[in-house]
Amino acid sequence: MSAQDPTPDTGNNPATRQRPIPDHIDYVFDHGTEGDVTANAEVKGNDFTQIIGDWQTDTNEVIEVYKVEMIPPKNADTATTDPGALQSFEALRLWDGSAYYPHVRFREFMMSMFGPNENLTTPALGTPVLSGQANPATNPIASAVPKFGPSTPVTPVLINNGDAITDSFRIRLHTWRFKGSDQELQNWFQSTYGQTQFQQNIRMSNPFTGRDKVYGRGNATSITANASGGARGQFTKLTGGPDQELPKVYPWVSWTTNAQATRANRPYQFTTANDRVSEPWQALEYDLTNERDAVWMDYLQVSQHANLQEGEIVIEERDHNPSVHLGDNDAHELPIFNPTDGAGRPNHDDGQLPVELEDRLGSKQVIWSDGGGFRVLDNGTSIPAGELLIGVQGHYLELTT
Repeated sequence: MSAQDPTPDTGNNPATRQRPIPDHIDYVFDHGTEGDVTANAEVKGNDFTQIIGDWQTDTNEVIEVYKVEMIPPKNADTATTDPGALQSFEALRLWDGSAYYPHVRFREFMMSMFGPNENLTTPALGTPVLSGQANPATNPIASAVPKFGPSTPVTPVLINNGDAITDSFRIRLHTWRFKGSDQELQNWFQSTYGQTQFQQNIRMSNPFTGRDKVYGRGNATSITANASGGARGQFTKLTGGPDQELPKVYPWVSWTTNAQATRANRPYQFTTANDRVSEPWQALEYDLTNERDAVWMDYLQVSQHANLQEGEIVIEERDHNPSVHLGDNDAHELPIFNPTDGAGRPNHDDGQLPVELEDRLGSKQVIWSDGGGFRVLDNGTSIPAGELLIGVQGHYLELTT
C-alpha cells in the first residue's frame, strides 16, 4: 500500500466509498498590492495576490474545470476615463504549469460572475464526467471539459495586451474533483455509470456535399486500476483531457475583431488572408475540406455598431445559409454578453445570454468536410478596422493528422 492511498476502498461499503465533489477556486489580483499589470505581461499562479482553494492537485487527485467566471477590471470614475468601462486584455487561458490548455481564450466582454450585482454567469464549457451527469461513452463532446491529473497546478493565465491594467480583478474556476486511489476511482465509475470501459466515438456527417460524407472514429479508455497509468492516468485520456488521442475534442472559446476595414456592401470574412485577422487563432473562416478538423459553433456574440447590418453563418455547400440581424438597435440578435462600455446589463438568469445558436437557428452550426464560417455585412458604410468585437464558444475537434 502506498503512502498516497492509505485506505483502499473495495467499493462494497457506501459509507467509505470516495466520491467527487464540486468545488471552486478563486484567484484574486489586488491592484493596491500588486500595482499595474504592465503591457504584454502575464498573470498566473503565484502572481495572484491571493488564491482561495486548492489550486494544485494532490498526488491522488484528478480535476475537471467546467466553467470560468471573472469580475473584470474596470476604469475608475475620473475625468480622464470612461467610468465603469471594462479594461481589455489579450486572452484569459488555462495553464497546467508547463503548457497552455489549447483552444480556450476568453476576453473580458465574454465573462461575468454570478453575484449580487449581476445575475449573470459565463456559460459552462460542458458537463463534467465527475458530476455524474455525463457518461463519457454516450456524451464524448458534451463531457469534453478540461481535465487535469495528479500533482498538477491548475491556474488561469491573464495575458495582457499593449495597455496596462490599472484595476483589481477576480477569476473563479468551477470544478469537480476526485481524491482517492485508482481502485476507488474505478469503483466510482462502475457505481455511477455501470461501466469502466468507455468507447468514445465521434460521428459526423455533411449532408450538403451530395457525397454522403460521414466521419466515424473513436478511442477506448479503461478507467481501471490495472490499466496503463492507473485509473487516474486513464482519466486524462477522456475527451477534454491533455492525453487524449485522435480524434481529440476540446471546448473552444475565442474572440476576434476586424483587423481591416470592411468594404462597403461586401461580406467581411475573418480570415488570415489579406491580414483580416491579427492572429491565426482569431480566424472564423475555415477550409476544412481536408476533413482533418471540425468546428462546432454553440454561442456567438457581436458588438453593436452603427454601420453593421447583418451576419451570416456560411457552409459553402449548403443551399441556404441563415442570416441574423445585427443592426444597431433593439432587434440585434446576437447581443454582447458583458458590454465593454460599462453599461448595465439587465439580469439574465434564464441562460439567454450569450445567444445559443441552437435556439436561434434551430441547430448547432458544424463545419466539417466543407468551407465556411461567420461573416458580417455593413450597411453600405465601411466599418473601420478594430471596431467590431466577436466572441464564439463551442467545440474544436482535431480528427486526423
